[in-house]
Amino acid sequence: MSARHLIASLLAVLSSAVLAEDAARASLSADGQTLQYEGLLALPAIQQLEQLYLQAAEKPRELLINSPGGDSRLGMLLGYLVHGWGLDIRVREQCASSCANYVFPAGRNKYLEDGSMLLWHGGALQPDWQAIIRAKWPRNPGMQQAARDDIALWQQQEQAFYNTIGVSQLITVCGQHEQWRKAVPQSQGFDYSPQDMARFGIRGLQLPPGGWQPHRRWNSPGFFRAAWCDTPPPPTDEILCGCKFDDEQPAAAGATPSPASP
Repeated sequence: MSARHLIASLLAVLSSAVLAEDAARASLSADGQTLQYEGLLALPAIQQLEQLYLQAAEKPRELLINSPGGDSRLGMLLGYLVHGWGLDIRVREQCASSCANYVFPAGRNKYLEDGSMLLWHGGALQPDWQAIIRAKWPRNPGMQQAARDDIALWQQQEQAFYNTIGVSQLITVCGQHEQWRKAVPQSQGFDYSPQDMARFGIRGLQLPPGGWQPHRRWNSPGFFRAAWCDTPPPPTDEILCGCKFDDEQPAAAGATPSPASP
C-alpha cells in the first residue's frame, strides 16, 4: 500500500475521534524556512501545518517541534507528511511518546538541541496490551474484542509506516524488555544512545557541539537509557504504565488506550 493510501486510512480512523487540542499551535517562521509545531499532536494543528506548507511559494525545509506526543495515528500522519516533504526535524525541548515514535524518525536530518529530550515508552508491539484490555473492560467481551481489533490494525499501520521511513519498529519497545522493567519499574520512558539510534536506522542525526546529554536536564529516576534489541518483548500480565482503570470505562471512538497517547 502506498503512503498516500496509508494516510487516507489513518484519516478515516481519526475522523470520529476527539481531536481538538487548544494547546497545539502550528506556524511558519518569519523567513519562511521553518515550520513550527508546539504542543500536543492534534488534527487541526497538523492540518494547519499542511496548509502552511502547501501555500508557501518557497517550501520550508525544516520542522521545529516541541511536543509531549498525542494519539499514535496523529503521530504517523505527521510523520508521513514530514517524510514526504523531505523535511529536516529539529527538537527544541522535547519530542516524546508518539512524537518520538513517528515524527522524529521521519525527518531527513534530525537536529537535537542542547538538553532536548527524546522519550519513547511503547507502541503497537508493547507487551502489556492484553493485560490493559482485560483490566479496562473486565466484563465486556465486546469491548475487549473491539480493542484487540483496533490494536491489530494499529500494528499493521505502524509496521507499514516504519517500512516506509526505513527504521526498525522495535525502536518503540526495546526499553520494555524484562531486564529494563526490573531495573526501572514503572518508568516514565527511555531513550537511546546515538549509536543505538543508528542501529535502528536513524540517519542524519545532528548533535549539539558539546554532545547530546538530555539526562542532565531531565533528571528523573523514571527516565533511563535503554539499548538496541532485535526482538520485541514477550507478552506480560504486568501493566507497565501502572495505570488504574474505572470498571467498564467506555472508550472514545478511535481512542484505544495507548502509550502513544498522553
